[in-house]
Amino acid sequence: MQARLGRFVRHLRLQFQFILAPIFLLGYGLTGAPPTLSFLLLFLLIHVGLYGGATAYNSYYDRDEGPIGGMKHSLAVDAAELYGGLFLQALALLGLLWWSVNMFLGGLAMVVMGILYSHPHWRWKARPMLSLFPVTLGQGLIPFFMGVEAAPALYRVLSYRALFVTAAAAALIITGLYPLTQIYQMV
Repeated sequence: MQARLGRFVRHLRLQFQFILAPIFLLGYGLTGAPPTLSFLLLFLLIHVGLYGGATAYNSYYDRDEGPIGGMKHSLAVDAAELYGGLFLQALALLGLLWWSVNMFLGGLAMVVMGILYSHPHWRWKARPMLSLFPVTLGQGLIPFFMGVEAAPALYRVLSYRALFVTAAAAALIITGLYPLTQIYQMV
């Protein structure tokens, strides 16, 4: 049981998830709000719960045999990655709902796109152009705006121009980096 839990935790690939952290941090930082305990909790809900859970879920369907984002050698998978990944995302969604409906809706969109990206029925991941949609939106725009939403309301007074230009830049950076995260699977 302990080995299975350890394997599940490794399938979250947390070291890889924190590469995405600057997008959320940029949204929060743009508001000028100081870090708080609530901010830290939201950061963990998104980067461990949503991203980590989605990665474990994706691992179940990929069944990788070679190196995969953050792991030189992939690990075996079973139902723990499938259901554990979904459970972790559901817990994150509950925490986001506690914060605000906007946070919950952003998280729900990320979960739905993660399922569409990975599940064999839809498998957006298998279509390079279609896979850019959940990457750009689910790892770029939505987390950026969730970072802004994480700030207390009095700090969220931003010009629309600054907000949307910065959001677009964040999304384009993530979109541009996406092919680099997949290249190791081609060699």
